[in-house]
Order: sequence, then structure tokens, then C-alpha cells
Amino acid sequence: MTTGRTLVNIPASLTRNHRGRWVDLRLLGPVEIWGPGGPVELGPPRQRSVLAALACDGGTVLHAEMLIDRVWGDQPPDQARHTLHSYLARLRRILEAAGGARLVRRSGGYLLDGAPDLIDLHRFAR
Repeated sequence: MTTGRTLVNIPASLTRNHRGRWVDLRLLGPVEIWGPGGPVELGPPRQRSVLAALACDGGTVLHAEMLIDRVWGDQPPDQARHTLHSYLARLRRILEAAGGARLVRRSGGYLLDGAPDLIDLHRFAR
């Protein structure tokens, strides 16, 4: 049975993480992380949106207010900050298990710290 997906051959040298494992964070299309075992479960859509916001600006600190604005827009729920922190904690565990980029708290915000070559958007931009 096929899934209807076409896997693009990406040179292994571009997509090896710090553990030498193959990881691909995909933003062009559905937000996904693919690793040696296939797709990694990323959770609900807004949690994926948090990952996408961080990955688009990989290496740049994004403050909680910016992430809330990107994920919920002009009318965030009352518990947006609490929900954001829950999403970030889950994403940190997911990224650690996948062995790809790390989610780091720095200078009052968060950043996705890892090789830009792990992210399809950044590979495409080159």
C-alpha cells in the first residue's frame, strides 16, 4: 500500500543530526518531522504551528508574545501563555527523542537550535 507521498532523496550529509541519525523537519507542506523510523507524531495543529514558527526563524529568539501572536492571531484564548508553555515542553521532548534540533530557552524567549539543513524551508531557500 502506498501513502501517496513521494520521498525526495536528500544527501545524508545535509540531514545528519548531532547523533549521526537522519532527521528531516518539513515545513513546505504539512509540518512534519521524519526520522529513521518514518514520521514523528507532533501533536495537535497549534502545537505544530509553534514548531513551524520556531523553525521558520531557526536560530532566532522568539518571545512568548510573538509565538502567541503567530499561533492564535489577534484573539488568543485566556490561557494562551499556559497552553504555549505546555506545547513547548512537549515539543522539547519530541525533538530530543527525534535527535534533531533542540528547543532552547534564551534571553526571555525560545529558539530552535540546530542545523538549518535539517529544515526543508532553509534548504530550499539556498
